[in-house]
Parts: sequence; structure tokens; C-alpha cells
Amino acid sequence: MHLLLEHMTCLFLQLLFSFVLCVNILKNDKRVNEAEWRFLLTGGVGLDNPHSNPTSWLPAQSWDEVCRLDGLPMFRNIRKTFVKYGEQWRAYYDSVVGTVSM
Repeated sequence: MHLLLEHMTCLFLQLLFSFVLCVNILKNDKRVNEAEWRFLLTGGVGLDNPHSNPTSWLPAQSWDEVCRLDGLPMFRNIRKTFVKYGEQWRAYYDSVVGTVSM
């Protein structure tokens, strides 16, 4: 078991290194937006969200992140789209897309 864990850790670190290297190459080529990259890493930074969560199913922290994401030019109006198409977003949220079974 210990050997398996060691190999998995090594593989994870190699993948992480490759990912960071790739992102840095893309950033150097101006193909990765710095603000979007920071948001991916941190979830955005915000203290107060003036927009109340329009759903009962989405956690408050997730709604706050949707609202902060709306501040990025590429995602402008995602908050309004989220409100308008709430049922479709919920279907996606509740789906198994993007989940990993262990």
C-alpha cells in the first residue's frame, strides 16, 4: 500500500508540474488571461456580495463565486444568465458531469 501511495504521489507531482509549466508557457504567449488564472486559483477575492442568492440549492459560497466571476470580461453577465436559466444550471449542478467516482 505504501508503494502505491508513493507512486501516486509521484505521478500527481509530475502532472502538477506539467500543468504549471504549460500554463506559464501559455501565459508568456498571452493565451491565458492573468485575471482569469488568478480567479481559477483563488475563487476570486470578495468581502461582501450585494446580490442575494436566488436559489435554495446553491451554497452561498458558490453564489458569491458566480458573482465575482461576473466581474471578469469573458464572463460578464454570467450572474444574470444564472438567474435567467436557473433550472438548467440546477440540472447541470445535480448531474454527474465532471464528478469522479472512487
